[in-house]
Amino acid sequence: APVPEIELPQISLRPLDTDKGVATYDITLIMAETPDGLVGTFEYNQDLFDAATMERMAGHLGVVLTAVADDLHQPIAILPLLTEFERSQLLLDWNDTSHPYPLDQPIHRLIEAQVERTPEQIAVYHEGQGWTYAEFNQRANQLAHHLQTCGVGKNDIVGIYMNRCNELILAMFAIHKAGAAYLPLDPTYPAERINFMIEDAQPKVVITEEAVSSQLLAISQGNKQQKTENGKQKTTPHSQLTINNSQLIINNSQLIILSSDWSQFANLPTTNLPIVRLSAHDEASHSPNSLAYVIYTSGSTGKPKGVLLHHRGLCNLAQAYVDQLDLGPGQRLLQFFSQGFDGSVGDIFSSLISGSTLYLPRRETLLNLIELHRYLQKHAITHILMTPSMLRVLPTDNLPALKYVLAGGEQFTREIVSRWLPERRAVNAYGPTESTVVSIFHSCDTIDELPETAVSMPIGRPAPNTQVYILDQNQQPVPIGTPGELYIGGVGVAHGYLNRPELTAERFVTLAEPLSDNSQRTTDNGQRTTVYRTGDLCRWLPNGTIDFLGRIDHQVKIRGFRVELGEIEAVLEQHDGVQTAVLIIHEQDNNQQLVNKQLVNKQLVNKQLVAYVEPQQAPAPTPQALHHFLSEKLPAYMIPSIFITLDSIPKLPNGKLNRRVLPEPSGDYGETAGSYAPPRTPTEEIIAAIWAEVLNVSQVGIQDNFFELGGHSLMATQLLSRIREAFQIELPLQTLFTNPTIAALAPHIDTALQKDSTVSAPPITPVSREQTLPLSFAQQRLWYLHQLNPNSPEYNVPDAVRLNGRLHIPALETSLNHIIQRHELLRTTFVTVDGQPHLQIANTLPLTLPVIDLQHLPPDAREAESMQFVAAEAKRPFDLTTGPLLRVTLLKFDATDHLVLLTMHHIISDGWSMGVFIRELGEGYTAVLHKQPIHLPTLPIQYADFAHWQRTWLQDDVLNNQLAYWQKQLSDAPPLLELPTDRPRPAIQTGNGSYAEFTLSTELTATLKSLSQKEGTTLFMTLLAAFQTLLYRYTNQPDISIGTPIANRNRAEIEGLIGFFINTLVLRTDLHDTPTFLDLLQRVRTVALEAYAHQDVPFDKIVDAIQPERKTSHTPLFQVMFILQNAP
Repeated sequence: APVPEIELPQISLRPLDTDKGVATYDITLIMAETPDGLVGTFEYNQDLFDAATMERMAGHLGVVLTAVADDLHQPIAILPLLTEFERSQLLLDWNDTSHPYPLDQPIHRLIEAQVERTPEQIAVYHEGQGWTYAEFNQRANQLAHHLQTCGVGKNDIVGIYMNRCNELILAMFAIHKAGAAYLPLDPTYPAERINFMIEDAQPKVVITEEAVSSQLLAISQGNKQQKTENGKQKTTPHSQLTINNSQLIINNSQLIILSSDWSQFANLPTTNLPIVRLSAHDEASHSPNSLAYVIYTSGSTGKPKGVLLHHRGLCNLAQAYVDQLDLGPGQRLLQFFSQGFDGSVGDIFSSLISGSTLYLPRRETLLNLIELHRYLQKHAITHILMTPSMLRVLPTDNLPALKYVLAGGEQFTREIVSRWLPERRAVNAYGPTESTVVSIFHSCDTIDELPETAVSMPIGRPAPNTQVYILDQNQQPVPIGTPGELYIGGVGVAHGYLNRPELTAERFVTLAEPLSDNSQRTTDNGQRTTVYRTGDLCRWLPNGTIDFLGRIDHQVKIRGFRVELGEIEAVLEQHDGVQTAVLIIHEQDNNQQLVNKQLVNKQLVNKQLVAYVEPQQAPAPTPQALHHFLSEKLPAYMIPSIFITLDSIPKLPNGKLNRRVLPEPSGDYGETAGSYAPPRTPTEEIIAAIWAEVLNVSQVGIQDNFFELGGHSLMATQLLSRIREAFQIELPLQTLFTNPTIAALAPHIDTALQKDSTVSAPPITPVSREQTLPLSFAQQRLWYLHQLNPNSPEYNVPDAVRLNGRLHIPALETSLNHIIQRHELLRTTFVTVDGQPHLQIANTLPLTLPVIDLQHLPPDAREAESMQFVAAEAKRPFDLTTGPLLRVTLLKFDATDHLVLLTMHHIISDGWSMGVFIRELGEGYTAVLHKQPIHLPTLPIQYADFAHWQRTWLQDDVLNNQLAYWQKQLSDAPPLLELPTDRPRPAIQTGNGSYAEFTLSTELTATLKSLSQKEGTTLFMTLLAAFQTLLYRYTNQPDISIGTPIANRNRAEIEGLIGFFINTLVLRTDLHDTPTFLDLLQRVRTVALEAYAHQDVPFDKIVDAIQPERKTSHTPLFQVMFILQNAP
């Protein structure tokens, strides 16, 4: 609390900030009104947040308050949040990616230009055969001429059904020359998928090769029988057209089978095809917006969807690759990705426009690590572009030519990155198919360049001529560090999905309000088009790079906690025995059978995390070992209930994870392996049966751990309900948490079986000091916390006051001793009798004021030395048993300049008490200085009397009636406010704290006070509503609980006492249904008034009644506190 203003004869007082370096909560916002306006302090946990983050948060709160002061009727979901500087930084500065690439021509013109520069350089190489750029271009021209004679033209689609070979790349080049777009049809894909793609895309021509042509024909013949709309069978005609005995019509597409000797095109021109215009007003046959390729990606309906990509985006991509990877003549790229995967597009076309050589190994080589490593060595490959899964296992040694490693398609974890550094540069490439392969790049040369706490390499900054935006669910930009959905704009955004107008409208969106001049790409005629909505969860990092967090639809909730599956996967893969890990969410139906769910946003009681593990080698790590490993790194709610070991994680043809074919877990997967200890008593036998039923396992031993078997707090509630029915006893939830095995729990049940299983408050009166004096409820909670960490300064209450003027030190010391004698609690220590703490009051406790003389030091050194004293004193712990629990130290700078350090333990003081202390100190000092007696009002009671009264009164019906409100209000509250943090939440809180300060102008302060009065609320309520708005926008949680201290001085006899009276209230506010700020303000008012009416219940009693799931990683019921300081 602020030190109250007092007057001392000939002395001016100036309070100083004292930072004890401790944060009890994740964030505490402290506001105080001063003559200069409202002053705010964010006290924060340094384990979670950086100083810059809190400074930005202070700026955001100021923006919100300014906005509501201007208009209370704005919906909180769209209130402005970013400062002008941050908005400009996020939307403009970090998106200033304009680059003068030649984007006014199709991709094949760039390749043809490279042919002119390096005609004799090898362009493509496969199985001992390399084609020079000149030869490659000539053959492509011949095929392109042939395609045009087949009627292929602008924006037509031509399929390519070929294995990896030079002709595959040549066919892409030729199709572009003919003005068409290519459709890759990978022969390794299932026949059903190939058929669907051909039927959906209706390519005018399909190009294949002799080696796989019969396979394609067989696929086509297998699809002849189709059903009509009325369900009857019909036969699709397959007429054959003979051209050099090698052409057919398949599903309305003309088939071209390339002969190995190229003889069928020998007589066709080898010159480049001209650009053709049908009329002066018609667009050229080759334009930047023409279709370049169609590539199919997985669809949520189970049917793949074709993405329509254009030449402008492809040209931009290829040139960005060239710059990122330093490509040019003499460089050798490995063509790794399947042609059906869009990752192939970047390496193919960047190689061809740069004069590099593209190497195409056989598919069998790519699937054999030893052969692939040998291939890289033999051909002195300089650049590899692969999935992180492959980079994890590919040997890194003896590759002297390799200079660049580019990863895409999955998270590039720190462990994988470190394998390839520092001998070469690692590049992370991110981008969906819908934005032309890669929209964001990040590179590093050493592992030290990654953030210390980063599990994976950031995905980086936007590529040239690309804009990226991270937006909330209302398409408002989110602050730095806050997760949001990634939107992509710029030249790479696709035309949309083939034959899927509804899906195109859903994913390619026009933002309601343009975010910047660059936010939406425009067509050549200036019409505004759209940005692509990725569905990926990302956040801006303070340095302007982007961190990928996972898919939004892979963001799940387990027992109220939001969980990123990718985070658990990354930590699990840090285990030495784990090669690859995949997490999914499973739910049990009413019959306790596990059912795979795609809708992961539901919150059911029986959700479980399931981990699929591919081991590094046999034997695989046991579930117990993995559970233990994760328990040391992650909160309990993030630890999978079930671990399943697979020989290999299933993959799609493009190398990505195939979640659909992961085996279904059965209940037995959750059972603990190892020796089985059967029940020994009837009680243990009954408990074992209950556990087996609740956990859906066939057998439970008495040494098995409930939580390691997959149990969690909600299951524990079910378990206790069954125990209540079976034994007719009440068992606290905490008993199960501290005794999680049957062997440990059974004795507590046996003990319980052996036992006989609104009123006006009375006045507070003095009690005999001869009897044992109990602690108040609040003191007992603090005493208990002190026992857990006796050397922590977390509950120190430090103050420092600068005194300017001639100080009379003996008068100050006399005044201090008078206060100590007046207030018993300042002479109190805490002793234990029979395991229970009690108050022990000393008759006297004389204080000799220590004076530390700094006059011998130079002025600057005095200040530095004093600040060290202030910091050290604030952090020096107290001993509650021996005391004293009050320390006063005087630092002397010179005869007229002093600093008083006053520190108490919170168990004997609170903010109000500090005000009482300082006020009485001032009155006492003045009286002594004037040689007058100290006259202060007689104290009718002491704190020990209050503690005894509270223990006597607040019980039974009185307590239960008040607790009923809190149980109803908080019983189903979310357990954690999921603030975006700069570092992962540690498993155990340390309390390391710091603070950031800010000031609101006097004009804004006056406006906020005025509107509070007008709306029938208090300034506290208005500031709290604004703070909750800010937290809602940070977390996207519409159910927010915030703690706030209340003086709890609602009785006249305790107003003048020094003591620990303060109580904590939990203010839970509903922000559903997009309220306006005025709506929210009224909700906050209602919640606050109801809480004030039930303020007598100590916070620890509320916690005991609610029994929230206890975590060492965060405080129960709330993690953020708000304080508006008012001291007497």
